[in-house]
Amino acid sequence: MEGFNENRMDNIKSRTGRQRVLYIAAFFVIFAGLFIFFAVVHPLIIYDTDDWIYIAHTRQALPLWEEWNPTRILPETLMPFCADLGVDIIFPFTGDYIGSLALSFAVILCVFIIAYFYFFVKLLRSKLHLDLQKELSVLFVLALFHFLVYNSQPTGNIHMFSEANVTCIFFYTVPALLNSALVLYLYGKEETDMFGGKGSYVHKGILILLIYLSINSNMFQNIIFIAFVGTRLLENLICRIKGGRDGIKILLKKNIVWILVLLCWFISMYYEANGGRAGGFGEDSFINNIPECLKSLKDLVFFRMNRMFIKVSAVFVFAAFVIYIVQKGKNKLDKAYFRMVLYGTSCYFITVLYTVLLCAKTSTKYMERSGVIFGMSFYMFLVIMASLSYILTRCPKTLLVVPLFIFIIFNETVSDSRSFKFLNAPQYRERLCREIDNDIIEQIKDADKKGLEEMTLYVPKYDSDDNWPIATYGGDYIVNALSKHNMVDRYIRVTIKPSTKMNKKYNLP
Repeated sequence: MEGFNENRMDNIKSRTGRQRVLYIAAFFVIFAGLFIFFAVVHPLIIYDTDDWIYIAHTRQALPLWEEWNPTRILPETLMPFCADLGVDIIFPFTGDYIGSLALSFAVILCVFIIAYFYFFVKLLRSKLHLDLQKELSVLFVLALFHFLVYNSQPTGNIHMFSEANVTCIFFYTVPALLNSALVLYLYGKEETDMFGGKGSYVHKGILILLIYLSINSNMFQNIIFIAFVGTRLLENLICRIKGGRDGIKILLKKNIVWILVLLCWFISMYYEANGGRAGGFGEDSFINNIPECLKSLKDLVFFRMNRMFIKVSAVFVFAAFVIYIVQKGKNKLDKAYFRMVLYGTSCYFITVLYTVLLCAKTSTKYMERSGVIFGMSFYMFLVIMASLSYILTRCPKTLLVVPLFIFIIFNETVSDSRSFKFLNAPQYRERLCREIDNDIIEQIKDADKKGLEEMTLYVPKYDSDDNWPIATYGGDYIVNALSKHNMVDRYIRVTIKPSTKMNKKYNLP
């Protein structure tokens, strides 16, 4: 083995101007690709009643006792804020209300994804000593893997950033990205690095804000961060026991931040357990639902996961393990790799257990959604990408095959005939959702121009009791959103009437 020299570790601050430009350009290329995907290929077009509710719904940025979702602060503050940005900044130039929302949502989602990728490769660079070429190689593989992992069926595939609708992008995907990025950022930091010693109060204050938002984001996603915190506490406890150091008091003092984070999480969970939504979940089906959740987990691994992804990932992990055995953990690199794999594996199983139990309590259908399973996928990726990075550092000649490998998985991911799910409940093409949205808006705007105080709004008819996804109770929410965004001048009482004529108009079943 060759290629690793502790005295020649690459650091971004020591890179030349040309190398920094190349580094920024690589992220720009990925951002552009993501933006094209989420703004053009699969734009984030609002459609169902939840979308209309939460583009205008505002809440306090504090846990609210016995509310529907007492601690869902991040999604319910970010989504209407992004909608306002779209209407205030983009709409004046485009004149397209639905399109301006979609562009704003796409930009924000891409920013979160890029931040997540940045902290991912930054951690790998610092701990596994990647130079620029290796880091960018890992970056492109990482980005492609997020779209390849569950891309196995002819149609209807999910990727790591897909969800049931635009609302769920903010309610599940964005919180998952924030929690994962926070883990990646804090992985290499001790408590004294977080809030003690150097660093401005503003920087530390922002970190407190991000921790607060990650905990108060979504019960399915905050386990990503909490699993890491719990594992860090356990590691510190084991180290103290092995070191023969005395006193639980010292342990508590040295880990006060992590303990406070866990305490805040327990408080958040208690709020959620007493919220309106938790009250709607039954007690009797919990035990019976666990086998079904485990079956969904098995199907996820053995049927929905891409075969090429499984084979390649297995090669990475196995090859890295062999190299580690040969090296016998001689230096910091080997120890850093082993620790990262240990963390990833431990947090993976904690996240899997928690997700299965929570889905059994809430709904087994959640196990089919990428936003819900993001945590377990994230920790799986941490092990796989750490293995790839370790191989590249220990065996630099493997870089010879990386361009070919990236081309192959790019073709498998992007150029293949398989397709992803649409980001709306009825699985319509986005342009059809836009047409129906504009039809709804024009009906309301026409009533507004006529000075009507109430109207009947005709929408497509669906086979559900409340006509979901455009529910019969949603008229006030649609008008509220349009009124908030200055699309209508007055409040109009809207009665929604499902109509088969609308179905015929848009060739719907």
